[in-house]
Amino acid sequence: MSLLRVIYRFFIKNWYWVYPFAERVWKSLNDNEMNRTGLFTPKQEKFIANALKEFIKPKNFFYKWLIKFGVKMLVKGIDNFGLDKIGQSWKNDLIPIVDAAMEGRLHDVRGYVTDLLNKRIDIKFLDDYQELMLFDSLTKTIALAIDYYVQKKTV
Repeated sequence: MSLLRVIYRFFIKNWYWVYPFAERVWKSLNDNEMNRTGLFTPKQEKFIANALKEFIKPKNFFYKWLIKFGVKMLVKGIDNFGLDKIGQSWKNDLIPIVDAAMEGRLHDVRGYVTDLLNKRIDIKFLDDYQELMLFDSLTKTIALAIDYYVQKKTV
C-alpha cells in the first residue's frame, strides 16, 4: 500500500511534466496508419526503419535490442519532431516525391524532383526552359547512376 502512496505522491507533485509526456505517449500509440505528422505516414516510417535495419549488422545482443527498438524510434522522432518543422510550401513539394518513391514510381519521382529544382533554384543567365532542361538532364544522370549501382549490387 505504501508503494501506491509513493507513486500517487510522485504524480501529484510532478503533474506539470508527467501529464504532457503521458499525453504525447498516448497520442503516438493511438496513431492510425494514415496520420501524417511530418513528411512520412507511420506505414512509411516503419518501412524506412526496416530498410535501415537491413544495413546495420548487430554484433551482440545489446546492439540487436537497441537496433530493434531504437531505429524505429529514431526515424519516427526525426520525422515527427524534425521534419515537421519545415515550411508548408516545402512539405507540399516534398510529400508527392516521398509518396511516389514509396510506391515505386521512379519516373514520377524524377519528374517531381526536376520540377522542385526548377521551382526553387533560379540561375541568373538562363530562362525557365533552359533551367528545366538542365535540371532534367541532371536528374536523368543521377537516376542512371543509381540504377547502375543497384544493377551492379544485385549481380
